[in-house]
Amino acid sequence: MLEALGKKHKLWVSMGINIGIPRHLVEDFVHELYLRLDKYIKDESKVFYKETKEINRFYIWVTLRNMWISYQTRRSKNPTASLEEIYEGDEKIFKPYIYEETNKERLSSSKRLVSKIEKEVDSWDYWYDRKLFQAYYLSDLSMRQLSEETTISLTSIFHSCKKYKEYIKNKFEEDYEDFSNGDYNLI
Repeated sequence: MLEALGKKHKLWVSMGINIGIPRHLVEDFVHELYLRLDKYIKDESKVFYKETKEINRFYIWVTLRNMWISYQTRRSKNPTASLEEIYEGDEKIFKPYIYEETNKERLSSSKRLVSKIEKEVDSWDYWYDRKLFQAYYLSDLSMRQLSEETTISLTSIFHSCKKYKEYIKNKFEEDYEDFSNGDYNLI
């Protein structure tokens, strides 16, 4: 089943873009689609038409669309501070309305929070974990693109990034709550 799906990979990517998935995320969504179909579909007749043995494109479209809607719903219920908005580097600069006092406080506290996260990541024992975290979360590369450029398995990157995200979320949950609630002085 996965082999047949992989042959039409470009079609699934195009479908994802047409659904509204941003280009930098669409490869990850299509890969997640493959993983979900492999894990949850035991009866291949759901994915293939019985008569012609061709892939049921509507089923794939509905699955991809539902994944996108679920992602957006999760994201709207659990908003997170984007490192791209906060991180100050040569190419990425967050420009707030600096004339408002609350935005100055918010920017200052967001920098403190990001600084804490960066210090935590820098303290990790394994060089691989530090570099992979920085490569994925501080760049615009999708997991698939990162896998192609580094020759690290996509599954390894997926599971590692999932582990990093969960760890950071648990470690800095209280600070993020303070940031979200506007208690900037507690960070």
